[in-house]
Order: sequence, then C-alpha cells, then structure tokens
Amino acid sequence: MSKAKHAIAIAAGGHNGEVRYFGEIEATTASEDLRKKRQQLLSFLLRHGRVFAGHKNWSRAHARWLAAQKFDHPAQQIVFQDQGRQAAMRKTGSIDWMPS
Repeated sequence: MSKAKHAIAIAAGGHNGEVRYFGEIEATTASEDLRKKRQQLLSFLLRHGRVFAGHKNWSRAHARWLAAQKFDHPAQQIVFQDQGRQAAMRKTGSIDWMPS
C-alpha cells in the first residue's frame, strides 16, 4: 500500500505569494487510522484467547460479542475499554458499540 504525502509549504510574506517548499509529511486517512485501531483491538483479544466465532468482524453480532467481553485483571479491562472506544468509532465519528 502506498502512503500518500502532503507537501509542507509556507508563503513567504511580502513576496507576492511566493511559496517555499519545506518538506513532506505522510498523510493518513481516517479510514486507515480506524483500520489500525480495530486491528490492534482484534490482536489484543487474540493474545488473550478471545476469538469471535461469527461470520464477519464489525457486524452487529460482533459488536454484541465485543460488548460482552470482560477481563478479570483490571489492567486488561482498562486496555480493552480504551482500545474498544477507539475502534468503535465509525468514519462518521459515531460509536458502533461501547465496551463496559
């Protein structure tokens, strides 16, 4: 997958709109960020032996399964809730599910 890049430029004042090039930064889209956060959550669950037996991740059934997940160790529960909140966001900014 190729990474998009944005040029960083600053208009030099007093030079009739002259623009000087200063470099590039990688551009990440909201969908890339969401995909990474969801993958991190699924990896966390897999490391703890939690695997969704349904047909499709991020479906309503998957959301119900995620909401039912509980961890005995408080630190694991905190990590799950934090990653879950990030992964629950849709591209629109609304929440699909919220871990408790």
